[in-house]
Amino acid sequence: WLKDLKNGAQLGGHFLSMSQVFVASLLANSEGSEGSDAAGSVSVKVRNLPGEELCNFQMQGETLQDLKRELSDPQGPMSKRLRTSSLNFYTVADPSKQLDLQSQVRTLSSELVIKQADVEDWLEQFPDVGTFLEAMRDNKFDPESENFDVTWTAKTAKKVPLREAVCLVQEALSGVLTHADSESQFVQTFGKLTAGAESWNMLHLGMLQTFDGGMRRLKHFAFEHWLDLARTVATSMVSQDPSPVVLLLRLERGTIAGLNDLGTAFPRNFPQNLQNHLTVCDARPRLCWTGVFRPLLSFDWDIQREGIESFFRTALAATRQDEPG
Repeated sequence: WLKDLKNGAQLGGHFLSMSQVFVASLLANSEGSEGSDAAGSVSVKVRNLPGEELCNFQMQGETLQDLKRELSDPQGPMSKRLRTSSLNFYTVADPSKQLDLQSQVRTLSSELVIKQADVEDWLEQFPDVGTFLEAMRDNKFDPESENFDVTWTAKTAKKVPLREAVCLVQEALSGVLTHADSESQFVQTFGKLTAGAESWNMLHLGMLQTFDGGMRRLKHFAFEHWLDLARTVATSMVSQDPSPVVLLLRLERGTIAGLNDLGTAFPRNFPQNLQNHLTVCDARPRLCWTGVFRPLLSFDWDIQREGIESFFRTALAATRQDEPG
């Protein structure tokens, strides 16, 4: 792997393909260098994988957290290269083990591997994730909240800048055990779960307010459920009592036409009056083949890349299969 690193080759399974990777050379300056501003500091040189030097500066702190802060500073030495503060650190000797941010820089090897987490790239692929998270934080979807906005749509809402979107992702994962790729996995999962939601009229807040009871809060509870699912996937938590999974249902031609509950019950956060309404609308939990295959296909299918026609043929073939015995 070190040979690949020095040659600037692809890093294989150590890092996700969408991430940016840099190498930092560290040199501790002698504390006895009188009259020098660099005395006792650490010199940092950052280069990209092909070997081009990107910056050279004197680090002011002592820990990796301090180094991360300087590298992530919008006015700092890497401001033109790094879009957010989502940085992870590794040693060249063990590029699979993430370093603790409280590690003392002087105790580390002379070279560090810096991975800019690819959460930014996934946020660009799913641009509504930041907008959804901000709206959920402010309770824009809940009719019982004073912040409820019946006119809210992702299309008309003010777009959340990338750096703020990353902060919202980090906020969503706060308080749970995470790993190096948790943020990216969260965005991928939440992005896929919510993709197409705005195109279904039954998730338009104005439309929902024409109903009675719990149906008025469908969008609020559905997005809470998807947030919880994405958090679970991103943190690799294993539950003794896993929640059912509610997915959007896509028709053969690619349009969103409903919700499917894959399980034997509704999600725990769905109130009884909402469950009653969904049952009447034939959106009750089901585990039969036809009830499971289509929503799973809808979730996993990339319409833009794989095409609507292919989705139509696959979905049609699945509906012709007999129920498993």
